[in-house]
Amino acid sequence: MDESIIRVPFYASTSAWRTKAQLQGLLRNHPSVIADSGLLAAPGTIFSTARLSLHNSESALALGMNPLGGGGSVGLMSVEGPEPTLQGATHIRWLDLPPDVFVSSVDWCDDHLLLGSTRGRILLVKAGPYSVTESGEALDPSRCLASGDTQPMVGDIIVAPSSHAVSTLVRSVRCNAEVNSSSVVGVVESRAMVWDLEGDLHPVRAWTPGVSTEVKNNGQHEVLLFANWAPHCDSIVLTGGYEGSLILTDTRADNTRGHGLTLPMRRGYMARCADFNTLLPFVVAAASSDGTISVFDCRFPEHAVRTISSLQGDVASLRWLRLHSDLLATGGIDGTVAMWNLRFPPTYCVGRAQYKYPVVDLAATLSSVEQRLFGVTSGGELTLTGLALPALSALASWPSSRAKPQQVGEDKPHLRERESRGVGLLYARRLREAYEIITDCAMERFTRKDTAVAMALVALTDVMLVPKFDYKEMIEEKVGRLFALEETSHTQALEVFDELLTRSSERLCMTLPLRKVRDLMKPNPEDVKKLEALRLNLLLQRVLYTGNPEAVIAGVQFFAANAGNLELVDTDTACGIARMLLRVNYVEGEKFIRAFLSLLIQQDGTVLARTLTRRLLIVVQEPLMTEGLPPRQAKRREERFLRNLVAAQEAVHVQLNILGMGIE
Repeated sequence: MDESIIRVPFYASTSAWRTKAQLQGLLRNHPSVIADSGLLAAPGTIFSTARLSLHNSESALALGMNPLGGGGSVGLMSVEGPEPTLQGATHIRWLDLPPDVFVSSVDWCDDHLLLGSTRGRILLVKAGPYSVTESGEALDPSRCLASGDTQPMVGDIIVAPSSHAVSTLVRSVRCNAEVNSSSVVGVVESRAMVWDLEGDLHPVRAWTPGVSTEVKNNGQHEVLLFANWAPHCDSIVLTGGYEGSLILTDTRADNTRGHGLTLPMRRGYMARCADFNTLLPFVVAAASSDGTISVFDCRFPEHAVRTISSLQGDVASLRWLRLHSDLLATGGIDGTVAMWNLRFPPTYCVGRAQYKYPVVDLAATLSSVEQRLFGVTSGGELTLTGLALPALSALASWPSSRAKPQQVGEDKPHLRERESRGVGLLYARRLREAYEIITDCAMERFTRKDTAVAMALVALTDVMLVPKFDYKEMIEEKVGRLFALEETSHTQALEVFDELLTRSSERLCMTLPLRKVRDLMKPNPEDVKKLEALRLNLLLQRVLYTGNPEAVIAGVQFFAANAGNLELVDTDTACGIARMLLRVNYVEGEKFIRAFLSLLIQQDGTVLARTLTRRLLIVVQEPLMTEGLPPRQAKRREERFLRNLVAAQEAVHVQLNILGMGIE
């Protein structure tokens, strides 16, 4: 284990209030961090450009490499397998680039590879995951997208002595695979452009991002470093610039200068990279060249909701982990890949992997339960970083710790440890094991009358509905000056964001496409049924305190309609509700009993839950049948009444009608 990266006595003196995860984040290559690497080139080779892109199917990885000595190439690597590994690195198919081609950016677009290059060109190469095993060593572009009518070389461009250095590189290229895979956005110098792959070779839109019309540096606009599509949008683009601008632009507008939103990044430092949160699409993180990470909630764009000092120097790449709303990773020029959890202040760092060369690009796995980050360094290292399962599970938020048991003196440490393990497995997306443990713990809590903890555990299995957010509407409101009318305070924005972040980290989100998660073991159907029955029992218990049966009737009907086992319904609770309602609110009590009995006794006479049915029938007939009788005689009369449950049900209906008339 390497020495701590922090040498300030303050950190050592306050370690008592730091969590275990934070202390692990202060150490390079802690055992909880998965850090694997392999060289792609001869030792000592330095690359001026190294980029990578993971295919949407997560079965192939593309690498664009340009060594300082020239002779760049594109590599295609297979990453198929039960979990992401670097085993395919020994069988990479390398395609040599033409002499005049310098790769500056890489992205997949279905069965094509997009290569940003010099002279404002984007090369389209027919390639997909199947291309990894094909033969051939030369790159053969099928098309070439151009940024302008001419494609001058750098040496042919006349530059004023007072101007900054000119470049014709396409610094960033991104396909809008989520909405329209034929739309491609790229940046050249100070302009962002959108191409239509089904149309002309020239851009269909081009603009210079900026809310104001001011021009700096002797008439030159700010150089752009990247452009990304906003989630679920076909016209909103996020761009970052050399002077620190971070701007969301609506490309539909004829004049984009007035149709953009500037996020408050630190000016004077390059906005190197940014990435949108997969589960919370209105959250975006960006990194500056001074090593600062800024997280924005675009519902409240006036301030950053998190500002983190990465201690990595210049942050070259940033990626959210796709299955978690609170985890992101950054690659720095100090050769580290740092893992950050937004719920762990003040350091936020929960893991740090150290490599030999600066990490210049990262790609997060899209659909693997074993979440990993592929990376590439300027020294030709291919890296793989992640958190081990115990360390990842330890990051889970434990809601039962906030719900105090009703019987504190009898709380068993082993039960709380088991609950913590179940919550951790759910956070790590180990659904089968998580549901099994959470179900057992919740059932035990319910048996011990720890209703608050049981409800907290059952609530973990709820799928969270992420608030809808439309970037187009947000920018239109901003243009209409609606933001100036009522601006949310920074404190309120932080409270809303923190609450949403906690809930989304505890539960699965609607934006998480579980069917696309590879090797995801679905919960055992029996555990799911038990949880739903427990949820119903908790709902029944709540009625004993509130006296409102409407939600219970709907809950029972929904439970039965979805093949729920009514044997799991708590008999004492259901009968207690029936007695209470018949005494306090007869109309609602009659409705509750009729609805419940109709589910318990089918039209063909089948009884689904015999014990519950018998007890519920006796609740209505109890005063008439047993009042004033000795216990043994009352028991015999009840048994005679329950010999034919269908007839007993009819008798109960008659009795309910009589009582409803006020006749006793």
